[in-house]
Amino acid sequence: MCTFREEHVDEIIDIFKIKVDLTEKYLETPNIVFYKVKTSSKALEAFIVDSPEAILLACMPHIVSNPFKWLNYRLAIKVSCLINDIMNKEELTPVFVHVLRAAPGYMLHTALKHKNPHMREYFIRPRYIHSSFRNHTERRLEIVYENLENLPSNSDLIVVKPDTEATGTTGLRVLETLVEKAGSKGSTIEALILYGFISNVGLKQIYEKAVKLGVKRVYAFILVDLTALASNKYDMVLYGPDVSYYRKRGEVKFLGALTSRETLEKCLLFYLPGMDQPGDWSARQNKLFNGEKFEEGNIMEHLVNSLKTARNIYEISKKQNWFKPFHDVAFNREIHALEKMVQRMQYMHR
Repeated sequence: MCTFREEHVDEIIDIFKIKVDLTEKYLETPNIVFYKVKTSSKALEAFIVDSPEAILLACMPHIVSNPFKWLNYRLAIKVSCLINDIMNKEELTPVFVHVLRAAPGYMLHTALKHKNPHMREYFIRPRYIHSSFRNHTERRLEIVYENLENLPSNSDLIVVKPDTEATGTTGLRVLETLVEKAGSKGSTIEALILYGFISNVGLKQIYEKAVKLGVKRVYAFILVDLTALASNKYDMVLYGPDVSYYRKRGEVKFLGALTSRETLEKCLLFYLPGMDQPGDWSARQNKLFNGEKFEEGNIMEHLVNSLKTARNIYEISKKQNWFKPFHDVAFNREIHALEKMVQRMQYMHR
């Protein structure tokens, strides 16, 4: 089996400027580890979530459909214990917000319902006016659906909001809408819990806006790593080349996230450097609620796009000095897995 040496880890950390000295172990069980991110922001508590399920979701874009749902549910069950402890400690009225269409795929609502059967759930759907795959550089949002009229009145709220946060643009719009709607009911949002794949840019944007809007505490549960954000404002990268920058400039620019060294080592044999970790989150799911009805996710589109991107990154990277034999194995294994899934989907839809 292809493996790596400690000096390989050191080299990758150094070349890609991965921040591995800004976390400390907070809680460890046999199946999950939480690392607390060291931050100077007093109202922010951010945790890196290290578990087999999170790593598989981040490193293997061929995982879609029911296996994708199952991994998300198993992961959410594990993380929900700590989230539930925070909710109990805060002693605020819990409100769960589904950001449509993709965020319910994190399955956190199902996990939390076991412990909070009376937790109220709400839906909001922001949509980019001009859709463009893997490009968030120039895009505007509109709210096309929401059912926030029945938010609790005259209450201090703690909002739980799972979602993928790249630039944080969606999160900002949702948060502004929630604060406005809550205020119209005489309620205030005292605390916010984020969960999902989150970039360093996205977390900073949402946290700063939350403080300005009067939110007193922000908790973030970040899967695998606080990602680097590529120049297309879409790809959320653990480490590797900025593919969109290379396509535009013809030059290699390196990206590196924030995580623990232990988590990085667990990812090394599987992650394709430069690959977007969440991928097209909605397109990895079978069914998506759009506010009015359920519709099918475009799994084939996700697989084909992921396969094309993986091949492109491989061509960019394979002759560079940092590229190791275990990288070659990971690329060939995942490209083969994606090809197989594409063939399977084609066969199923004949």
